[in-house]
Amino acid sequence: MFDVTGVSYMLVSYDRGVADNPEKFRVRNRGYRAKNPEKFRAREIKYYAENREKILERRRKHRANNPDKHNPEKRKEQNREYRKSNPFRIKLLRSKQRSKKKGLAFDLDKEYLEQLWDECGGICSMTGIPMLIVSKEGTSPFVVSVDRIIPEKGYVKGNVRLISNWYNLTRRNFGDEFTHEMCQRVVEHCVPSINYGRRVGSPEGEDPAACPVVRRHYC
Repeated sequence: MFDVTGVSYMLVSYDRGVADNPEKFRVRNRGYRAKNPEKFRAREIKYYAENREKILERRRKHRANNPDKHNPEKRKEQNREYRKSNPFRIKLLRSKQRSKKKGLAFDLDKEYLEQLWDECGGICSMTGIPMLIVSKEGTSPFVVSVDRIIPEKGYVKGNVRLISNWYNLTRRNFGDEFTHEMCQRVVEHCVPSINYGRRVGSPEGEDPAACPVVRRHYC
């Protein structure tokens, strides 16, 4: 026979446990959810189907009582400010998403990315040009990006470096050697006939932003 009393006792004990230590139960639930995503998704779909009107009404009330939180422009501004205040947290999240999508290894953390930034002094190791942590407007070619040195090894410590976004995009499919060769050919073939406002072979340490072509991407 089904023991209703026993079940009731367990439910009461569970509720008391949640009230006494809510964070403990949240951590446990997150762990269970991570291990059983399909079960949780099915449960969410079922709950929404059975309580659709109730959920929509709750959302309407929340929007009415919290207009600032549901202001699209304000939310965009808040997101921009968050990205500016937490640049390496955002880069870490995006790297983690890419590693999951591609099935790659991942063991990075925010502190490690900040350490790499301090070690390189904000200078791209492949171009010698200062990098931006965040872009002021749109996507600058000089925004820092997380690059896998050996792509198939994934986003793991010792296999990533911080380089300019434009260089990362260029070498992504063909590697450093090919990119270096093509850059050299561009210099030999095009630069002598084009005046970019900066002489070829300028000494190391010269401000790259002195070049008009480069400067506009730092604004």
